[in-house]
Amino acid sequence: FLSCEAFTDKIVKDRASGYLSGIAGVGKSYTCKGLRKQLEAQGVWVKVVAKCHVAALNAEGQTADSFLHKYQNGGFCQAKCCLILEC
Repeated sequence: FLSCEAFTDKIVKDRASGYLSGIAGVGKSYTCKGLRKQLEAQGVWVKVVAKCHVAALNAEGQTADSFLHKYQNGGFCQAKCCLILEC
């Protein structure tokens, strides 16, 4: 496990995908939105996927069901980075 700062630095530096987990109110959506802004400023296309609708709305992303439904029938995701939130 990484600290929030180390996690953010690693994602931005490596342009890697990541999984954010934690109890309610720790700042998962806030962190995710900040990461997305930093990566998009570097020209990286980012997808944010969350388990539940509330987290998806808060992080300006989409639910996992929606994400999988869109890409399951032969489509593919061209995003270079995928940030996944646990509710």
